[in-house]
Amino acid sequence: MNQPLRLHSERKCPACDRDCVIVQSRAGGLVTRNCVAGHQAQPVRLSDLPLLRCAVCKVDMITDTVDKNYVYKCPSCGRTATVHSLVPPWQESFDFQGFGGPDFEMH
Repeated sequence: MNQPLRLHSERKCPACDRDCVIVQSRAGGLVTRNCVAGHQAQPVRLSDLPLLRCAVCKVDMITDTVDKNYVYKCPSCGRTATVHSLVPPWQESFDFQGFGGPDFEMH
């Protein structure tokens, strides 16, 4: 398995104007942008995703939404990757509570 990427959001933290990193926040593919200084996590917008290049073609990938998940797509070779599969879980980068509270089991 590849090492998770540390993707920096294109937007800064609204509370302190510091960088935010994009992390897996919940099961099912939810990603958030978390302030490096520890302020509250924020939802990710498509426009927050930084530019990535395809590892095979070396061309800029486009961002899109597929089945309610953000993805990177290569316009040349068609390779795709969900953002949540590329970034680490929030617990690996931060010691504080994640976005939206604890996970609940549905019955």
